[in-house]
Amino acid sequence: MAGYSPIELYAGLLIAVPLVLLILLFVTLSTIILLKALLWQNRKRRAYRQAMKEKYRPDGLPYPPAGRAMCDVCQKPHEKVYFLPSGQRLCTNCYESLKMTTVEKDVRTEIPPQNKPEKEKT
Repeated sequence: MAGYSPIELYAGLLIAVPLVLLILLFVTLSTIILLKALLWQNRKRRAYRQAMKEKYRPDGLPYPPAGRAMCDVCQKPHEKVYFLPSGQRLCTNCYESLKMTTVEKDVRTEIPPQNKPEKEKT
């Protein structure tokens, strides 16, 4: 360190120390932002899976519309009662206890074949 006066050394430290602290702050904030972004993506995926689990049955068919009502089978009020197209209202337990073939007829919507007009022969 020959040739540098104490004032020059202190001036160099006054520049170097804040610069190093600024770089450390930038790296720390970047790491925190990256971790938060990764956590957000993970929570988003988990929420999407949960929403799909509530909307679709394990076999891939959608559950019928649901709401608060009284179940037609057990005659008890429930927070979640399925309103079947046939007019029947079933709570979650009664809905799951029914045979899937019976429920599938109510839940699945049959798409009628499209009637295409035939070309006229002249």
